[in-house]
Amino acid sequence: MRVFHSDNPVIKRERLPLWEHVKVGGARRLVPFEKEIVWVRDACARLKLQHRGVELDCLRTMCDVYGYLTCVQAAIDEVPRFLAEFKIESGDQLTIAIELEVRDLPLLVDDTPDGRAHNANYKRKQYLAPEPGQWYTSDQPDEERFYPILVCLYVVKDELVWDSQRGYFGRKRVEALSDEVSHLLPKE
Repeated sequence: MRVFHSDNPVIKRERLPLWEHVKVGGARRLVPFEKEIVWVRDACARLKLQHRGVELDCLRTMCDVYGYLTCVQAAIDEVPRFLAEFKIESGDQLTIAIELEVRDLPLLVDDTPDGRAHNANYKRKQYLAPEPGQWYTSDQPDEERFYPILVCLYVVKDELVWDSQRGYFGRKRVEALSDEVSHLLPKE
């Protein structure tokens, strides 16, 4: 498990039946168990270099380090540096764009002594994140014989929120992209 710190909103808590591969008597088997999962809403903003709307490169990815949706402003703050670096001016076919991704992450409350001590003293809570593909949500494979794994749920994926031709599409656009977040955003 990886340690994950966040002060982003917890969207939901639920006790889930899960399965994990373990060796039993030398054979690999799926063993059922239950865990309380907290779904924490998280966002990333990606700065992309584009030519006529076609992505050439992902220049930087900003995450919610200082609170929910702070990644958007952090990405906007990086734009002048990239505009100067690539000598992009108004009307150019080469542009910088910012795309937003919002997802709900399945995490565990860190109930270790270190986790409890951290969570009692800090606003940014400490969680444990299962390794990708570690836990399954069913012991029944799908039609391609894959077991469904516990993964993040995407609320918004690759949604344009800023570009160097049109500017910032506004806080209302960002709010609309992630349901019921207006009370979490900083006041203008």
